[in-house]
Amino acid sequence: MHDFLEFVCDRFEVVVFCKGSELSCSPVLDAIEGGCKRRFFAHRLYSDYVLFDNPAFSVKYYDILLKDGRRLAKDVVIVDSNVGAYCLDLYNGVPIYPYSGAETDRQLVALAKCLEELKKCEDVPDTIICKVNAAFATTGRSSERKSSTS
Repeated sequence: MHDFLEFVCDRFEVVVFCKGSELSCSPVLDAIEGGCKRRFFAHRLYSDYVLFDNPAFSVKYYDILLKDGRRLAKDVVIVDSNVGAYCLDLYNGVPIYPYSGAETDRQLVALAKCLEELKKCEDVPDTIICKVNAAFATTGRSSERKSSTS
């Protein structure tokens, strides 16, 4: 995970957005950054920016990212395993499968390639619509799903 965070921090401003409270999430984020020479997360956002929350579904408020001159429509890429969390900004979202815990989990490698491609584009939403969501539908853990249902 640290290799992935080093990679993305060299290329992007990384903002972590947790559904939980600062009190419960900060120690986890501190542990991730602990022992490293740099901070990975430029900003940390917590549950006070969640618009709607219940046990089954939550929606995050991404407009907070616009206050520092970012353009959500062009500049921001949202990565989340819960598409509902960014349902108000679908064209900026890159879905990812939750971490499985298996040594064969390569989601961060695939995500790094995807982010590198998005860095080159002029319009994030257009690229996501054309490439990322189509790739997500045809790649990932489809072989794992097939074998688990057999």
